Amino acid sequence: MEQTRLVQYLKILSAKETELLAAFVESNYHNRNKRCVQLLQALLPYYPGFDGSGVAKEKVYARVFGKEHPYNDQVMRNLCSRLADLVYRFLITENLFWQPVLPDVYLLDELNRRSAYHLFEHQLKQARHNLEKMPVKNEDYLRSHFSLELQALMHYNRRYPDDVPAMIKQKNLNAGIEALGEYYLYYLLNHYLFYLNARNIYQHPFEQEAQWRQAIEVLWQTLPNVSVPVKAYYLLVEMLATGNEKFYLQLKLLLKDFAPQLPDNDVRNCYINLENYCMKAIRDGNEHYLTELLHVYQTEMQLNTHLNPGETTVSVMWLVNAVLIALRTGNIVWAETTLQQCYLNLPQQVQPDIYHFCMANICFYQKKYALAMQFLAVAHPNYYYSTMDIKCLLLRIFYEIDEFDLLYAQIDTFKHYLSNNEDNFPPQRIANTGNFVKFTARLAKLKEYRLKDAEIAAEIAACSQITFRDWLLAKAKEITG
Repeated sequence: MEQTRLVQYLKILSAKETELLAAFVESNYHNRNKRCVQLLQALLPYYPGFDGSGVAKEKVYARVFGKEHPYNDQVMRNLCSRLADLVYRFLITENLFWQPVLPDVYLLDELNRRSAYHLFEHQLKQARHNLEKMPVKNEDYLRSHFSLELQALMHYNRRYPDDVPAMIKQKNLNAGIEALGEYYLYYLLNHYLFYLNARNIYQHPFEQEAQWRQAIEVLWQTLPNVSVPVKAYYLLVEMLATGNEKFYLQLKLLLKDFAPQLPDNDVRNCYINLENYCMKAIRDGNEHYLTELLHVYQTEMQLNTHLNPGETTVSVMWLVNAVLIALRTGNIVWAETTLQQCYLNLPQQVQPDIYHFCMANICFYQKKYALAMQFLAVAHPNYYYSTMDIKCLLLRIFYEIDEFDLLYAQIDTFKHYLSNNEDNFPPQRIANTGNFVKFTARLAKLKEYRLKDAEIAAEIAACSQITFRDWLLAKAKEITG
């Protein structure tokens, strides 16, 4: 039975929820089929894994119906289906009552349908009070606000069908319509933001952009006072769409003042996109954004948005990037301290490789090149850093220790690797890394044969797509004196 939908749903419940589910199924109001109760009682002792021979369908059937009854597959399927339906209803009910205002909306709808006007007006007042008690004005608030005022509109239409002036004066209703517009704007901004990031990474335009920007601007100009989350997403979109630094600075200021009042997911999303903006600025040659990006990572650590949503584990991507950026800004101690603090909170299966890769980079910046290569030898490529990242570090190590034969061999294999993996990485990353390899090769020739090239630093600075520009410029400066 391990693969049945019923067992799959039971697996996702917490221990407390299994107790609540048992009470739900045993309630005569929700269920009058005693066999469903018996089936649940037969399965729950095997929670949470539901594995082993004890959950074989024949054995479960015998515990429910008795050993004297031969196994009947159709009966068992029907019973599992009935219990699964009860689990669905339980989850829906639990979710409903976790919502701060949604139960009020459903109750108001019932009171409206029953023309219970006095009860409706009393409940509407209470529901509006519950709405304003919501700790953050997020998308749930906007949706609930509109839903409440829609019920109010239906109520006034039913009770005062001919009193148009009274309808026009309903300020709450007007506010509800504005909340609907803001709710739509919130999700439009979120959706547009996803496509903007994809466009910036893969350099691929999308057809709806002009249409979406027009809709966003109309709503932005029309809505009088948008909530902080909506304003944050608007600044994010403008920051990424235009590249204008003023939106970046405005968003930083907004988050500084309001981050504790924003939903965790919105704060996390804002900071991830601040990271993306800074990274793009760095790739475009704005090296001062290295320090900006480090400040973003440090703020995320203070706000705990470096943790995976709803968990105590650290985001692997955050830790790798934070360590690398700290090193590039000269904050070696912070990089090593942060790694030691966080790596044990990574998902266990990636801990060794992430630790070895980060330590290889730390040792490189400490000029402990032999130790860096030892760490690198046991750092296996994975989703969070690739063979490309390992090769980039190897090139810099060989350059620093004057192992030119190894360096040239690595450059040749790197070029083949890039040409063979063009479909596996975004075009921008291939271009950035290709230019890094090209300039590293030129610098190596200059260093090996003690030659001068007065133009190379300017060429590196002017290159529009390149990674590790700061390191290349430092090496060029050493050569040109």
